[in-house]
Amino acid sequence: METPELAKISKGRRTILLFWCYFKIASVVLGGGYAIVAAVQDEFCRKRKWISEDDILDMLTTIQTVPGLIASNSAIYMGWKINGFVGAVAALSGTILPPITIVICIAAGVTQIQEVLESPMMRGAFRGILSCVTGLILVTAIKAREKTIKDAFDLLVATGCFIGVAICKWNPIWLILVAIVLGVIKVCFFSRIGSKPQ
Repeated sequence: METPELAKISKGRRTILLFWCYFKIASVVLGGGYAIVAAVQDEFCRKRKWISEDDILDMLTTIQTVPGLIASNSAIYMGWKINGFVGAVAALSGTILPPITIVICIAAGVTQIQEVLESPMMRGAFRGILSCVTGLILVTAIKAREKTIKDAFDLLVATGCFIGVAICKWNPIWLILVAIVLGVIKVCFFSRIGSKPQ
């Protein structure tokens, strides 16, 4: 269901804005897919109010369970959600164009650029960028927790997955599969006793 703000915008304008917003985000946000997710949440959920916080959580769940890069998967998902197939193509195009352009430029002048990249100023800049990205990812995780951790079961699964990845170094795919099974068991158990899970 479309939000009132999104319903006011024509399909053609949505396509243009999707391309431009993702082009802008991909041009300035470094550090990987989760940093882009935080920027997407700010752009489409808080500023434009085209989607809800629940849509962001649905997107995070979906893009982590399918193959591919998080950044491109999020663009496809959000583009499709906002404007169907055309929106998905526009958002994906906006996401991949800046990195491709930058890589081509670096490859064309790799010798000259190498000296610049190794300068103390650039090393300091990248350290600052990485620290900022860590903060963006942390904000995304905290906001996801506010919406998803609703009872002891959710907290137990989240804690188990954190320990599994951070300490035990288990494969996240197996943790996701186990979490799916536990979620199904929980829902089936509550439905059998006639009580809705929280």
